[in-house]
Amino acid sequence: MVKNYFTIALRVLRRDRLFSIVNILGLSVGLTTVLFIFLWVKDELSFDQFHKEIESIYYVYEHQEYTNSSQSFYSYVTPGPLAPTLQEKYPEIEHAVRFTWATFNVKVGDLLVNEDQVYMTDQSFFDVFSFPVLRGKRETLLTDPSSIVITRDLAVKYFGSDWELQDVVGQAIRLDDKWNVAVSGVVENPPRQSGLQFHAVVPFHFLSDRWGSWVETDWGSNALRTYVKLTPGTNAQALASTFIDEVKTQNEGSNVELYLLPFSDLHLTALNGKNDPKTYLRIFVVAAIFILLIACINFTNLATARAMKRAKEIGVRKSIGAMRNQLIGQYLMESLVLALVSSIVAIALAGVLLPWFNLASGKQLLWTDVDAAFAIGLAAIVGLTGLFAGIYPAFYLSSFKPVEVLKGTVKLQGGLFRKVLVILQFTLSTVLILSTIVVNRQLSFMKNKDLGYKLENVIYLEVKGDPRAAYKALEAGAARFPDIISLTVADQVPIDGGYSTGNMDWEGKDPEMDVNVYFINTGYSFLETLGIELLAGRPHSREFSTDTVNVVINEAMAKLIGRSPEELVGERFRLWQNEGKIVGVVKNYHFEKMNAEIGPQVISLSPRRGNNVIARISGADLQASLASLQTIWEEAVPNQPFDYSFLDQEFNEVYEKEAQVSQLFTSFSVIAILISSIGLFGLASFVAAQMRREIGLRKVLGATMQQIIFAFSKRFLGWVIVANIIGLPVGYWLMNLWLEEYAYRITVQPIMLAAVALLTLGITLTTILYQSISSAATNPADVLRHE
Repeated sequence: MVKNYFTIALRVLRRDRLFSIVNILGLSVGLTTVLFIFLWVKDELSFDQFHKEIESIYYVYEHQEYTNSSQSFYSYVTPGPLAPTLQEKYPEIEHAVRFTWATFNVKVGDLLVNEDQVYMTDQSFFDVFSFPVLRGKRETLLTDPSSIVITRDLAVKYFGSDWELQDVVGQAIRLDDKWNVAVSGVVENPPRQSGLQFHAVVPFHFLSDRWGSWVETDWGSNALRTYVKLTPGTNAQALASTFIDEVKTQNEGSNVELYLLPFSDLHLTALNGKNDPKTYLRIFVVAAIFILLIACINFTNLATARAMKRAKEIGVRKSIGAMRNQLIGQYLMESLVLALVSSIVAIALAGVLLPWFNLASGKQLLWTDVDAAFAIGLAAIVGLTGLFAGIYPAFYLSSFKPVEVLKGTVKLQGGLFRKVLVILQFTLSTVLILSTIVVNRQLSFMKNKDLGYKLENVIYLEVKGDPRAAYKALEAGAARFPDIISLTVADQVPIDGGYSTGNMDWEGKDPEMDVNVYFINTGYSFLETLGIELLAGRPHSREFSTDTVNVVINEAMAKLIGRSPEELVGERFRLWQNEGKIVGVVKNYHFEKMNAEIGPQVISLSPRRGNNVIARISGADLQASLASLQTIWEEAVPNQPFDYSFLDQEFNEVYEKEAQVSQLFTSFSVIAILISSIGLFGLASFVAAQMRREIGLRKVLGATMQQIIFAFSKRFLGWVIVANIIGLPVGYWLMNLWLEEYAYRITVQPIMLAAVALLTLGITLTTILYQSISSAATNPADVLRHE
């Protein structure tokens, strides 16, 4: 029976080629989209899952509430002493590990390079995280204070492609031209689905040697990421409730509360809820369902529209004894075969388009990522697609009465149902198109908004060791080259978000007022180099020796204090132990992503902390300007590579996720419109065939071609207008929800809604125009001769 169903299904698909081609095109494109989205979702959900006992690993984070200043913060970093304190006080914690990362200047033989993502961490790092050890013993990897663990890539880079044939353990490496270390082990490169990406790992004391011993004792500064591994059977939330106030206990006056987050959830969690990765995950899954639903609607519409062509077949089958359930089985088989053929085409399309999808999504998806569970899931989707698309046509077609069919008196139903499906189809397309326009406009807004500083021709480099001597030499060298316009140093790049502190006081501050304020340590000419506008006062200057304790603040800080910029210049201000004055107030500039409102910031003069050299160079001859900078760099720090980055490139990378979302949304909208148009074209073909007699009579009665085209087109345009009436408010509401995640955002303008409406109507008219003109041009004699 099944074999017979299958054979007939193939015969029907071959016989009615227009129906088959339209549906295979629509379903295959829809299934290709679903395949890509599910690969992407699988990749996102697989992050960090390779770690053993991951269910026992938790991330420790902070929540800080400043009630008096209406500030609330979530912090991914915690105080340095927290990890050892937790492990010592709470037996439920098997291991506690803290780390941060930095760039080290590395010398191996004659090779001199800068290596970023070097983790400085505790001995228990490799006890908590299950990175495969290729050389050395896991339990002793970081016990020697002069050890370094490198990845496979660095082993190849330092010791050649035949490193596995060498005894690399014990090989000497020099760091920052200061420390001699020996390789204690080689670990596998962190997989791309790892949230922890490092090139090398060194013992924690390197951080203390670089930053100072305060990092191990100061409970008032957040600098490190902290993870804990719990003993089996421990209730994580119950445990977290016992140490929620640990920082308050150790640091009187603190408002920090501690919480635990499962490590397996970290990749898809935004602590503050803004731009939560899970939101994008849900959006893309819904988009995939939309597109597949649009493709299924095509099949259902076309199958019911062509019912008259199959009515006689049904009548004959029933008259010779075919049961209704047999007919239902036959038509469901046709739908399943169509879905199967479409899935084969979809897999072929996905194979061709995977490199493009990787480029658009920023992923590195591979077919080797597909496992049995994924294949079973895909097969289930194909089967459900076939059943969903074919179930209504199967029941509808099998309901025809054989007597009415053979007499020619059958009345086809389902016109209203087809209208509803077309309206639903274009409603979904309308929502996707509006979403695409809004996402693209928001991305353009963020990229082109006045940041408060100038990105063009600004580069930065990281200097190792004490930056003061290097800064002095670089400034002196820059004076010799007119194409180096300005040069300064800072302890962070302006777009990094920055550090924060509450250890400050100013004239008139309420003693009960708790604050958390961003700060940046800079050199002279910081404002000039970045082009930050001064509203009142002056920048830091060498003409004033007291400027080492004086500060410049931004507008948001002035607002927090509660006075105008002009009034604040000259007022007392203490930052940490530095008792000084406010010498200037600058216009707000974006030092965080635009989903966060510009917060209060203090700019401190402290070149000794400025390990980032920032230079503005002439753009007239960029290569010559870079050569000038390289000359003075090699004179000032001869043992450090000239590795530079452009600030505008870094800025674009900050919004890379939004750019990827924009590309994907554009692709989804194009696909949705393509599938809808394919279905509409097929439906218009069948409607044109059904209207042949009506059109012939209209022409005999004197109707013009324009009137006939209008009569043919108005039903389709009416459906799309209704779809816009439904879809535009839904899309408007959804996009406003999404835009709320950005402190600086566009508004959804009426012109955007009008553009979507005109676009969908234009696409509809273009799609059916051929059938309209073809029908209107028909000779009525040819039609009525057969009626």
